[in-house]
Amino acid sequence: MNKSKSIIIAILKGTLAVFLGYIALRIVNLPRTYILNLLFENGLSSKGLPTTVISQIAFLIYIFIAGLAGSYVVGLFSKRNYWTLLLIFGGLLLVNDVYSILSPLSDQPIWVKTLIFVTLPLQIWIGGILGMRTRMR
Repeated sequence: MNKSKSIIIAILKGTLAVFLGYIALRIVNLPRTYILNLLFENGLSSKGLPTTVISQIAFLIYIFIAGLAGSYVVGLFSKRNYWTLLLIFGGLLLVNDVYSILSPLSDQPIWVKTLIFVTLPLQIWIGGILGMRTRMR
């Protein structure tokens, strides 16, 4: 009974770490359109999506920072099985990115879509390591 209880607690803590990471990503993403609109008055469409090359680059940087923040939180709150939880979080972000590329970002150039996918493992790796190192101090 004690071993099964500890397994359930570990699963719940891991689920909480992934959930908090996703919430952190969403919180960082909330003001994205507002901030990009301040920087590029004519660089965003009515949906808040980038229309110029410079606004697309800023959009990608913002997405990268949001992914870092989410991965950082997962690394910070995971007590064990760090890489497993980061892999689960990465899968969640991959599903999120596929949805975004197929619907709201469908009219973006192919290089924007490609960079969203290519930078995803880097977001998970850097953010997770930073979160784990912060926790260990």
